[in-house]
Amino acid sequence: MVKIVELKDITKERILEDDMTFRSVVLVDGVLGLRGINLSPDDFHQVMKAMHFSDGVHSYRPNENFEVRFNQMINSETTGGKVPEAGDFYYPGIDKPTRQTFMFWYMDDLDKEHTLRTCGINMHTFTAPPGTGAIGFVDMHEAWRDLPKKWKNHLRDAHKLEAQVSFLPDGNIQYPHPIVRRHWWHIGDHPILQMQGFNDDCDPPFYWDLDTIGDLTEEDTKEINSWVFNYCANPRNQHWWDWEEGDIVVYDAYRLSIAWSAGFGLNELVFDQIRHNGGHSLNTPPPRATEYVVPEGHEYHG
Repeated sequence: MVKIVELKDITKERILEDDMTFRSVVLVDGVLGLRGINLSPDDFHQVMKAMHFSDGVHSYRPNENFEVRFNQMINSETTGGKVPEAGDFYYPGIDKPTRQTFMFWYMDDLDKEHTLRTCGINMHTFTAPPGTGAIGFVDMHEAWRDLPKKWKNHLRDAHKLEAQVSFLPDGNIQYPHPIVRRHWWHIGDHPILQMQGFNDDCDPPFYWDLDTIGDLTEEDTKEINSWVFNYCANPRNQHWWDWEEGDIVVYDAYRLSIAWSAGFGLNELVFDQIRHNGGHSLNTPPPRATEYVVPEGHEYHG
């Protein structure tokens, strides 16, 4: 099960001297959190390269502040021009509240041929209220372990459909990955359920190739999608990191679904990222939509 390993009073020099120990934390436990390490962009590059989690200059994304997401929400009629506020959120059928999200649970770059392996975040600016803008993690290896047995055998050969990605501009085609993938680093059978759950009244992040699902039906795939949605929305499966300025978090993006909690404003949370996928292109087109759409009948969440 994923564990956030929080370390304090760690220096760049300590990481460079013992790089494989810190690398192992990410790959074994899932999340490495370095509290208040306060690294410059150059130092951030150095420690990520030392842990073999950098693909060079093209893997670096500076000064992310979610401006595109803010604009989508502010320009939307269904959000009333507002962004989600901090607080508890109850999902139907789940007896405990979870954090209201600014960005609901997702896995990075699942549409691409070369999906993300790890991601490092250097939170160089954080002026948001404490407890807002947190990053959450759900272990999708554990999701596979907990998936009802009636679906498992059929999913071992299931693939995503090679089709237009609904939320990206025309010409961006889903790569036909298996629904269940083996971890790129772990030895032996370490399956990952690389899915994003969704509701039927939302555009799905991908479609299933129905020729690869054995005796399952299209209705079964909808049930599985719903199960994954509820699994991620259940606070019992969530692990959260509350940011402070100067923190660095490095996580296993191949294995973990992530979310961002609500309650922060534009430019109150600004960070650099180093995204590692084995040295392949990381180009990401802008989203198709200029507005964030809240499905009819839904309470608003990110």
